[in-house]
Amino acid sequence: YNITMNRAELLHAVKRAAAVAPANSPLEALKGVLVEVSAASKSLVLTATNLEVTLKQKLACAAPEDDALAIDARLLAGMLEKLPGNTVELRRKPGDSRLAVWSGGAKYNVSIWERGGYPKAEIPAVTNLVRISGIPSMAKRTVFAADENNEKPMLKCVQFRVTQDGLRAAGSDGTCVVTARGDSKSTGEFSVLIPAPSLSRLAQMCEDKDEFRAGVNGKNIVFVREGFLFSARLIQEKYIDTDFLTSSLKNQFTVLTDVAELRRALDNVSCVEPDGKVQLSFEGMTLSFRCGGVHGSAQNGCYSGSADRNAPGGVLVSHQAAEQLPAVPVRDGCFGDRRRRDADAGYRARLLHAGRCAAWSATVRSPKRGQETGCREESGVGGGHR
Repeated sequence: YNITMNRAELLHAVKRAAAVAPANSPLEALKGVLVEVSAASKSLVLTATNLEVTLKQKLACAAPEDDALAIDARLLAGMLEKLPGNTVELRRKPGDSRLAVWSGGAKYNVSIWERGGYPKAEIPAVTNLVRISGIPSMAKRTVFAADENNEKPMLKCVQFRVTQDGLRAAGSDGTCVVTARGDSKSTGEFSVLIPAPSLSRLAQMCEDKDEFRAGVNGKNIVFVREGFLFSARLIQEKYIDTDFLTSSLKNQFTVLTDVAELRRALDNVSCVEPDGKVQLSFEGMTLSFRCGGVHGSAQNGCYSGSADRNAPGGVLVSHQAAEQLPAVPVRDGCFGDRRRRDADAGYRARLLHAGRCAAWSATVRSPKRGQETGCREESGVGGGHR
């Protein structure tokens, strides 16, 4: 085992693998990256998995013979980052349980696992692939709205839809729902639920300009491009009917405001009680935010310009503001924390819309004795439209 390859390319690929391999796992080998070398194809394949997502990457290298081993992913990334030189050599004697990582005058000798000790991580073959791009933007607009701690699996996910009109995505924690439109050229016919952490990992490995071919095979979705395969396990449940929810909202008023000013105003007041409520009031041409908590109280505002009451949308801001809102609108102009529920509120909804992203929220009904507070069924939140 003696291969030579570009150090920067290997480092980039190993960092991606380290983002998938779990840092804490009862199975030690799962913390590693599987390194498989083929002398015939002059290639090196890196595989990492956490049993929910699997990543395979193929790189060019010079190798005299085939071999396979697994090594701690974060350890390998750290060594490659510190080594000098443009190329790196990986050396191992036959049957040796240690690997030498060599570049310039620096050398590391580290323990490895044999191929048989690494979990089987196969990526299923897929057909009927469709073109996908703009994944980081779609993830940024929707992943934050999902709730990883929710008991309902669907609310831990992002709905990923490929339609004849392009790419669509939605995220929800059961109270707030965010939808986003993506590349109009990404056309097809499938809808899946991807766990939010899985989509977030993929988004961190690419740029909006990167094009994938994606397809679904049973319980997995696979994203493919040259030298790169990413597979994520799907959640098999029905999701919120966001189309119905959108059509059920009727505009009450429209306010236009600067996104940067809105975000600054919210950040300034929410710092005194990050998990509390922010009061929103309309004072002439100003949106005024107030927040009070155990650390004190704060008030700030931003300029707004009113639009026609019949204009479509609702509160009109760009998607960046919708993503970063620490709370969601409820009745009487209050902004309520997404993890809290206003027990005495009737059903209301507020829509924030701009460009390719929309966010709306619904308050909840008064709970009956012995019943958990939840959103109204007609909102399509918390159980889908019935």
